[in-house]
Amino acid sequence: MIYILRTKKPLERPGRFYWEMHLEAIPGAQELHVGLAEETFSFDTAYLRAHGTYYIERSGQVFQGNNSVATSSALAANDDLGFALDFEARTFMIFVNGTCVHTFTGMSSTLRYYPCIAARDLGVKISLRSKSIKMYEFGSAKLVKKTTEKTTENTTEKTTEKEDH
Repeated sequence: MIYILRTKKPLERPGRFYWEMHLEAIPGAQELHVGLAEETFSFDTAYLRAHGTYYIERSGQVFQGNNSVATSSALAANDDLGFALDFEARTFMIFVNGTCVHTFTGMSSTLRYYPCIAARDLGVKISLRSKSIKMYEFGSAKLVKKTTEKTTENTTEKTTEKEDH
């Protein structure tokens, strides 16, 4: 059986969002897909290899739906995955251990997106690097990171800003 997990609330415009996941354990050799799905994606499907999805799989291949668009090294335990969704630039970037492995362009600026994971093997353990997805605002000279802490209903409760170097 394959398990698909997604966030409760979607990411929606306006904004630029970044989140990281740490692959603590990825035993076995079956499907492991980590990425993003459009709100129109049916989460009742067997796995993320369908229209409206953007993800990296265990082999290191990057997919848009069922089409491979790039390849990086195979994922391994202790790898860090990063994801950046920019509604204004209409891009979605996937990073492995800090290196961008692919940038999707032409993302819809009107759809909502869900970060998601699909895994078939028992024992897969992936952790979110922070307690919430971070929203980034890009200034002309420096990157300012806005961290939002959320209540149990995913509503913004507190916002802090700090410079990222």
